[in-house]
Amino acid sequence: MDPIEIGMRLHEPLMQRIARHVGDEQELTEIGRMIDCFVGSAQVRAAEKGLDGTPEQYRAYIAEKLKSLGY
Repeated sequence: MDPIEIGMRLHEPLMQRIARHVGDEQELTEIGRMIDCFVGSAQVRAAEKGLDGTPEQYRAYIAEKLKSLGY
């Protein structure tokens, strides 16, 4: 199965809500790819910091990632 398809299925509830506001399938696929990139990047960052972290540490990693993306 295509990695993008897997991501779309994993994030299906989110993607269904986004689809209500998106013009076409191509744009929805691009949004799905961005979500997959973000999630993958956050997972790599968590692994770099150690997978035995606390929930607070993981929240901090995600906050750091969002900040690096300008959010």
